[in-house]
Amino acid sequence: MEAQNTAYHDTADHKDPSLAAQPPVLPAAAEPDEQLLSELSHSLGNIIHRMYYWTGVLEDAVLEDATSEGAAPEDSAPEDDAVLEIKSSLASLHEIIGRTMELVRPVESHPVTASAADLELSIGRRFDCVPPGSDADCLSGLATPVTVDPQLLGRVLALIAELAGPGSEVSKPPARLATKLDQQAAQLYFQLELAASAEVASGPRMELVAALCSRFMAAFGASVEMAVSHAGTGRTLAVSLCFGLQAPTPSC
Repeated sequence: MEAQNTAYHDTADHKDPSLAAQPPVLPAAAEPDEQLLSELSHSLGNIIHRMYYWTGVLEDAVLEDATSEGAAPEDSAPEDDAVLEIKSSLASLHEIIGRTMELVRPVESHPVTASAADLELSIGRRFDCVPPGSDADCLSGLATPVTVDPQLLGRVLALIAELAGPGSEVSKPPARLATKLDQQAAQLYFQLELAASAEVASGPRMELVAALCSRFMAAFGASVEMAVSHAGTGRTLAVSLCFGLQAPTPSC
C-alpha cells in the first residue's frame, strides 16, 4: 500500500506537460439566423402593435369617463397622466427593441472611393457647419482618397442628428466641425461638436445608438466615438469619425 502511495505521488509530481489542463476551446460565433431574426422581429412587432391598440382603447375609455362626469376636456386627471406615461414608455420600448434587432442583424457594406474633401462637405452640410466658401477644390490636403459606404455613413449621420436634435434644453448653437489628416497613421478624423438633447446622457438610448454607429462604420473599415459633456446649462455631443486612408497606388 505504501509503495502504491509513493508511486502515485511520483506520478502526480512529474506529470507529462502535454497532459496539463488546457483552456477550453470555444466554438466560433455563429452567423445570425436571418429566418429566425425575421420571425422574431415579426412576433415582437405584433406584440407592440397590440399594446399600441389597447393603449388607444384605454385612452378612449378614460376620455369617455371624464366627459360623462362633466369634467372639462382640458382638465388633467391622474388617469390621463397614467395613459400618457404608458404611451411614452411604450414608444421607448418600441425604439429599444427596434435598435436591438438592428444590432444583431448582419451588416452589408458596399464601399466606394471618395475624397476626404467630399466627405468633409457631406458631413458639414448634414449639420450646417460647412466653413464659408468651402468646396471640394479649395480644401488643401484633403484630396486623399478614402473608402466609405455612403448608405451606412448616411445612417450613422442620421442617428447622430437624432441624438443631437429634439429636446435640447438650450437654443441650438452652430455645430462645429474640425478635420485632421494624419498621413503617418493613414487616418482621417472628423470631430463634431453638437448641442445634445436632454435625453442623450440617460438610459440605454445613447449606448444603443453608439453601438449601431460602431457596427455601421466598422463595416467599411472606419470607426466612431461619442461622448456627452455638460456645457453651461446644456449638453454637448462630441463625435469623432475616423476613416482609414487608402494606400497609394504604385506607379508603373
